[in-house]
Amino acid sequence: MFKILIYIPLFFLGVGISYFYFTNMVKNLSTESITKSQIIKGMILRLPVPVIGFFLAGFIAGVGGILSLFVGFTVFQIYFLVKTGSKLKLEIEKDNEDLESKDNNKK
Repeated sequence: MFKILIYIPLFFLGVGISYFYFTNMVKNLSTESITKSQIIKGMILRLPVPVIGFFLAGFIAGVGGILSLFVGFTVFQIYFLVKTGSKLKLEIEKDNEDLESKDNNKK
């Protein structure tokens, strides 16, 4: 029973770590004229956060804690990717409509 009370906060810790990781990643990638070295630097700065989280979860609650943190990380990752993908889809559809209207105006 005690471990179950630890798994719930670890799940939300996984969601928080995933939020930090993916929002920071999108900020780095969405800037104009970004170089490879800046992308690698951003990856190196983001990487310790989930690793430390997984080590803490393993230390606190063992394999169950790691799985709980992983599930939280994955849940937010799926949410974030679906949200970002739908936003990109809308942008592509809008750009496609703009190009079609420009083609019709040229004819």
